[in-house]
Amino acid sequence: RKVVLARESYFEPGDPWAQFSELKRSQPNNYHFLFSPRRKTIFLGASPEKLFSQAGSTLKTEALAGTRSVSKDKVRNAALIEELNQSNKDQMEHHIVVHYLHTQLKDLCLEQRSLSQEILQLPHVQHLRTPIECILHPNTTTEQLLDRLHPTPAVCGIPKRIANQLISKLEPFHRGWYAGTMGIEHHNHTDFTVMIRSALWREDTGYAWSGAGIV
Repeated sequence: RKVVLARESYFEPGDPWAQFSELKRSQPNNYHFLFSPRRKTIFLGASPEKLFSQAGSTLKTEALAGTRSVSKDKVRNAALIEELNQSNKDQMEHHIVVHYLHTQLKDLCLEQRSLSQEILQLPHVQHLRTPIECILHPNTTTEQLLDRLHPTPAVCGIPKRIANQLISKLEPFHRGWYAGTMGIEHHNHTDFTVMIRSALWREDTGYAWSGAGIV
């Protein structure tokens, strides 16, 4: 029903720390991440996509799929938003993610509800977003949530197994950390993001990726 295929690009690496500072300044409402697992290797990004956050028994996640560019012209941008809202392709892609999240979480939750679909506007692109809130069964673990939710149809596809097979067959590179997940657990709060809008500095080469949902 859907597969997300990506391509890999290369660039001359500059200063990753300066780039990270600029990402934080220019895109303040995103999830910012940077880690250096070994010398001369840095992976960083500014992701708009929450995988999930948990505080006590309350779980929040979101469907984020369906995209248009952003125009600085207000009239043109209003037309782009209307086009996105009325697009059968984008709405289909979006509702696949909503249905997946509800289905995957069903037996872990006492309650589930979707909030109203909205537009998430970022500096360069805008997306359809549907926030989802759940009340979890007691003793639900982070490992269970990660196993159910990652990878979502927003970065992989549906059915997940078939989409994964297609990605392995058709993409001529290994994704590595791209489209993975990263988060933090602190006391009674957990927060995970999907590592898109990311880049890798390794030795003297930079790598970046972009993906598109095909339905």
